[in-house]
Amino acid sequence: MSGEQEHDELALPGRIDGDDLWRLLARARPHRAVLGACLALALLATLGDLVVPWATKVVIDGALALPWRAVDPPPELGARLTAGGALALADGGLLVDSSTLPKEIAQDLEVGHRWREQRYIELGAEAQVSAGDAGLSAVAAPLTAGGRRFLEAGQLPGLNARARAQLCAPQLALLGNLALALTVVLVLRFGVNVALSRLLRSTGQRIVAELRAEVVGHLLRLPAAFFAAQPVGRLVTRATNDVAAVEELFTAVLITVVRDCLLIVGGVALLLVLDWRLALVVIACSPLVLAISWTFRARVRAVNRELRRRLSEVNSFIAESVSGWRTVQACTQEPAMIERFGAINQGEFLTGLRMMRLNGLFQPLIAFTGTLCAALVLLVGGHAVGWGWLSLGGLVAFFSYVEMAFAPIRDLAEKYNLTQAALAAGERIFALLEEAPEPVTGTLRPPHLGALTLEGVSFRYPVRSGGGEPPWVLQDITLTLGVGERIALVGATGSGKTTLAGLLVRTHDPERGSICAGGTDLRALERGWLRSRIATVSQEVHLYAGTLAENLTLFSPCAEERLLAATTLVHADTVIARLPGGLAHRLGERGGTLSAGERQLVSLARAVVHDPELLILDEATAHIDSRTEALVQDGLGRLLKGRSAVIIAHRLSTIRGCDRILVMHQGRIVEQGSHPELIARGGRYAELHRQFVAEEVLESGRLSRDTAEG
Repeated sequence: MSGEQEHDELALPGRIDGDDLWRLLARARPHRAVLGACLALALLATLGDLVVPWATKVVIDGALALPWRAVDPPPELGARLTAGGALALADGGLLVDSSTLPKEIAQDLEVGHRWREQRYIELGAEAQVSAGDAGLSAVAAPLTAGGRRFLEAGQLPGLNARARAQLCAPQLALLGNLALALTVVLVLRFGVNVALSRLLRSTGQRIVAELRAEVVGHLLRLPAAFFAAQPVGRLVTRATNDVAAVEELFTAVLITVVRDCLLIVGGVALLLVLDWRLALVVIACSPLVLAISWTFRARVRAVNRELRRRLSEVNSFIAESVSGWRTVQACTQEPAMIERFGAINQGEFLTGLRMMRLNGLFQPLIAFTGTLCAALVLLVGGHAVGWGWLSLGGLVAFFSYVEMAFAPIRDLAEKYNLTQAALAAGERIFALLEEAPEPVTGTLRPPHLGALTLEGVSFRYPVRSGGGEPPWVLQDITLTLGVGERIALVGATGSGKTTLAGLLVRTHDPERGSICAGGTDLRALERGWLRSRIATVSQEVHLYAGTLAENLTLFSPCAEERLLAATTLVHADTVIARLPGGLAHRLGERGGTLSAGERQLVSLARAVVHDPELLILDEATAHIDSRTEALVQDGLGRLLKGRSAVIIAHRLSTIRGCDRILVMHQGRIVEQGSHPELIARGGRYAELHRQFVAEEVLESGRLSRDTAEG
């Protein structure tokens, strides 16, 4: 967005590309050490997540399922099983520890239906289990194989608690150790997640604070032409809502997406380890997930951009309406403004509703895909357990890893929305940061400002592209303002008086001609130094929501004695006297607790505090009554000793004492001279003076009638 371009947000590029993402991520470069620590913590937390399902598998297969099974192997496998530790049974079968069998042998036995239904638990040498001491009633004697004793699983419920605990002691010990280890892992994972969350939030806040400071700092350095074309609410949105949207990228997306990717990769890898055939079922569902995500991608991006634009419109309207509340109420336009805001608010509501509908459709579709995948896993996994490809614990762990892989995908819509919102906000922030600030065109800082000389100065305001040729606001202005000289600029509204004063402080630079201070072109002077030597008091006074002292100094340190002297000089001490707390009194926003005249006095005192060499008064006494004006004129008389002044006024009574009066008409100086000289000349100034006197007489008569009636 530049001064030559349309500033509507719809004029922004129609596509969000990766450049904006990298530009946003570059904001995190100063915090890369902390973000690196966050990545390490995310990796640890992911490992903790991946360990839990595997621990469940170990518990089920190693601690809950009885490992010894009877089998009738074919001859070619019998020798291998016997060599591997299988025990011979009296009926020709073998007793095998199934947890130690290679997977391919277990599958062959399962496919050939060689396993018997019974499972057994080994009786250790110390176990004394019989019908008498273990609570067994009519239980067959323990099975003997290879000189070792085994009890069938169906006989365990007949044992008393002491006997069962004695028999299952190895499994219970393994279960206890696994539970302890899992508890340690969960506690560590909890601590890691807490540390990760705090680091992410604090780092995100720092990045956002830095970005917001950069945005506001850049805004304050932009030229006047930029602010003339931008609604205040839109600029406020850049520094608030848009920056807050960027924060989500660092706190809720960046590290969590990395963690989600680790979960997906780790989960899929463990699925392949558990059983690659069953893992292919899960992988086969991924194209459907990708297709759904890709379909929603463009729609979510477009709606997000529209939502940000609508929100900017809402903020702009609210800011303008609140700042202009006096005008709205004075013109009784509350219903019309409420109706207009209703239309804007409805647009934002409908756009937000579209976003909610997209999310409401995306999430169920992803959930349906996950359910479909789970059903396929259950179908194929059940057969895999029956075929010996997978243990029961492995199937339970498989389900957990499938859920672990699909959970980040279900969150993809939210993460994608946050990413798109951050990119859309970043796009506008970077467009703002790309606006060229006021150019640095000079470095000179002379001891004094000196006399000001304008030679053939002409100026016209730039217009947007397609707006046609702009009119000249100033044409061929030539004049000299000596040190300590006071000149007045008078003329009809639109004659170029305020524009001429703005050129002196380099709000704009002349298109033709030159302006020099002490023989040096203003462009060669450091802009900040030049403005520090000039104080401008305008008709519209801007006061901040701070103390009176802060408004006088503009938040710079200053001795209280100097502030009191400045307020006394322009008779603003009367304002301090009536305010509770004096200089420490806190003013409302825009100085709402002060009258218009009091705000003007504070503005004059502010100019005194900054001790300028040149004072520009642009209708500075417009809101001051005649009595206060007399006091101000007395203060200005003392203030202006040894200082130059440019006074713009429609009330000619305030400029009679000026050294020269310049009459402007249609951007040109048509008359100049002292008050008596111009009156005697009988030209345009004399006509203005006659009109002013007539208005004063009418005003005086009206006041007299009001007083008499009162």
